[in-house]
Parts: sequence; structure tokens; C-alpha cells
Amino acid sequence: MFPSVGLFAKIECPFRDKCGRGSLCLFDHRPPAANAKRTAAVSVRQVAAVPAVRKPTVTQPAQMVSTAPIRSTPPPAQMVSTPPPAPVPSMAPSPPAPTPTPSADWRHLTINYDASGPGYDARTEQQAVAPQLKAAVGERVGYARRQRSAEMLFEHYMQLMDAATVATTPWVAAEQAILDEAAVYNGSGAGTYHSKLLARMRELKKQQ
Repeated sequence: MFPSVGLFAKIECPFRDKCGRGSLCLFDHRPPAANAKRTAAVSVRQVAAVPAVRKPTVTQPAQMVSTAPIRSTPPPAQMVSTPPPAPVPSMAPSPPAPTPTPSADWRHLTINYDASGPGYDARTEQQAVAPQLKAAVGERVGYARRQRSAEMLFEHYMQLMDAATVATTPWVAAEQAILDEAAVYNGSGAGTYHSKLLARMRELKKQQ
């Protein structure tokens, strides 16, 4: 049998109270409470023996707070926009309205107002005269019907014009009548000429 050197003295005997070796048993036979206190004391000593790990301290730099008063910086002089001066209304009198002049593009559609034709009537330059249309071959509307339409339009324009306009520009009523009749003729067919002519005359009556 090997000698007891206390190697198992701290280990509780697995047989406890049933062990028959008595004092010759190499294991610990003390009560369980004593063993628990001994184990706790040993654990405390082991924990105390472990050196504590020191956490590194981080020093934060102090924030620099400016105590100087905040001043608003004025904008540079070149950035300041100056509004332009308001335009001054002109007090000069407006020029008089131009006097209408006869246009040559409508005269060639007539007999008595066309100075280059054989039926030119010189009275048309001094007084208002009803225009006479030139006949054209292949017209969609008969000549007599178109001539009557031009005369009716001429009478409507004579009612709209004042005496001063008739005295200074006597051809204006004939010119407007010829242009209106040509617009109605070019924008209609044989079946719509009369209705468009009546619509134009109703517009002229509303102006009276």
C-alpha cells in the first residue's frame, strides 16, 4: 500500500458514511457543510488573487466654445441690385390715324373702279359709287346673283360710315363690299353661298 501524502484529503469520500476504512481512508469524511465553506473560501481566495484588468481611460478634448458675439456680415456693395427706375409715361400726343388709301388688288375685280379697264368711271374717286363686278367664265354662282350681293354689302357699309369718311375716302364702302363678297364666294359652294352671305349681313347689322 502506498503512503498517504494527502493527495485525496480535499476530495469527498464517494462512500461517505458507508466507508469501512475509518481513519485509514484517504478521502475527506467531514460533513458536507464544512466542505462547502472550505470550497467557497478557496474560490474567494482564487478570485482575489486574479489581478483586476484596468480599463483604459479615454480623455475627450474639451469643446472650445466661442464667447465672441455673432455679427451679421453685410452683403458686398457690388451684390446689391438696385431696381431700375420706373418708366415715365410719355405725354406726347398720339399721331393721327392714317387715312385709308385705296388698294389696287380689289379694283381689278370691278368694272367701274379699275382705271386700266374700258369701263372705268372717274366719279369713283370723288364720290361713293356702287361697284360693278366683272364677269368670269365658269363661276359656281351666277353673275347677277354675285352682283346683287355686292350691291347689298355696299349699302350696309354706307350705313356704317359717317359723312366725314365718305367725303375723304369715298371708295372705302365699295372696297369692303368687294372684299366681303369675294371672301363669301371663295369660302362656299353653289349650295352654301346664300347662307354665308346672309350670315355676313347679320354681322354687319349688329354693328349698326
